[in-house]
Amino acid sequence: MRLALALLSLLFASACAQVTTPRLGSPERTAIMDSLRVPLEKELKQRLQFRIEALRQSGAWAFMKALPLRQDGRSVNYGKTPYAQAARRRSFTGEVCALFQKSGKKWKVVKYLLGEPAAAHGRWWKTYGAPKAIFELGK
Repeated sequence: MRLALALLSLLFASACAQVTTPRLGSPERTAIMDSLRVPLEKELKQRLQFRIEALRQSGAWAFMKALPLRQDGRSVNYGKTPYAQAARRRSFTGEVCALFQKSGKKWKVVKYLLGEPAAAHGRWWKTYGAPKAIFELGK
């Protein structure tokens, strides 16, 4: 009985977890973005910044939708990347969606998708156990 109550309390607490957006320039936001910047810069072989469309955090989870840009603010040059052919198609958006999880004091990228339709992340909450509310971008 105690175990059932403890599990119920844990589920209720996670369901009620507050969803926030880390402030621009805050250490939390910088840490989240830097955790994605490293693998994405390595993959695209370009220094990047992000134009963030949405960044939502709840507890140890965060979700971000953004447009990667070069450091000078221009569009990413996909010509010499694994995305070159896809970038020539109209279906390639160039947007990146990423799921992050905090472990200790460090944010880690759980999964990211670049240039794929936004709906591709639609089931990440279920697959990875992240709070569904961080993916609800229209709220």
